[in-house]
Amino acid sequence: MSPTEKTVHAELLDCIQSNLAVFADHFHGPDSHLALGAAVRFRPVTGADGLPTVEPPFAEQIDAATEWLGLSQDLSWRDVSGQALGELANRHGSLYVVADSFEMSWLPYFGHRHMDHSFLVEAVDDHATVIDAYLNHTPWGRAEPGRWESDWSALPPASLVLRLTPTAGTLKAEPHVDCQSPTDYVTAYATHPDQRLAFERLAAEAWLLARSRKLHAAFLAYRGEPGTAELRAHLDLWDELAGRAFLAMRRVGSGRPAPENLLTDLEAALTADPAVFGGTSQARAAADRRTVSAP
Repeated sequence: MSPTEKTVHAELLDCIQSNLAVFADHFHGPDSHLALGAAVRFRPVTGADGLPTVEPPFAEQIDAATEWLGLSQDLSWRDVSGQALGELANRHGSLYVVADSFEMSWLPYFGHRHMDHSFLVEAVDDHATVIDAYLNHTPWGRAEPGRWESDWSALPPASLVLRLTPTAGTLKAEPHVDCQSPTDYVTAYATHPDQRLAFERLAAEAWLLARSRKLHAAFLAYRGEPGTAELRAHLDLWDELAGRAFLAMRRVGSGRPAPENLLTDLEAALTADPAVFGGTSQARAAADRRTVSAP
């Protein structure tokens, strides 16, 4: 049975996670991919132009994600052409691929934006079937999960190709919170000399942060831990911030001044994350202690 994009909560996942999630559900069952939300993290690293980013390098992200999802990187290849990818798929079955979104004809990013993006590919007769579970609104249209047929020669060169297999044993991802102070992060965006670039990046950052927080809440629910009213209100706040950041990007991009309070509100939400999400951890620990001590 081939992997399918149908079970994945694509609205919660980024472009590297979404197709690892397809494999996780294929091997471990529906919703097992929610283990990608085990951690609430805020550990930004320096990205392009000196701006900090919460998006890790894709190799680091894949290593952590496959561990949480119970996937083994059984075989890997780098710098693979479309034709060579066809040979690998014929030999090894469905493969996980990372390449440049600028060259992926099924995406709105095609011809518009360069970034690492994942997809799955399998050989069907003499052509490729591309599976991509990614979902997002972009300036050039909506990216939707689906399947597409392609000639191998039309696929972009792959920077990374993986054959993924299930690891033995049960999934071991546990909820945890790992956040640092957001002050330097917010200051970097507020003081960057190119505010148009800063707010373009900030829109993507807010989107990633909001999705990751909602993914963590979905992971808790998957474990049978319903969210509190405080948690739901905090998630609503993150959705609001992501929307405001997108509008701010458009505003600054048109030459108008940045909106007031967006960066301070973003800093406040990041500052609140450990208390909100750490509080759920403390509640779990208290419940565990009550269970252990019950007669």
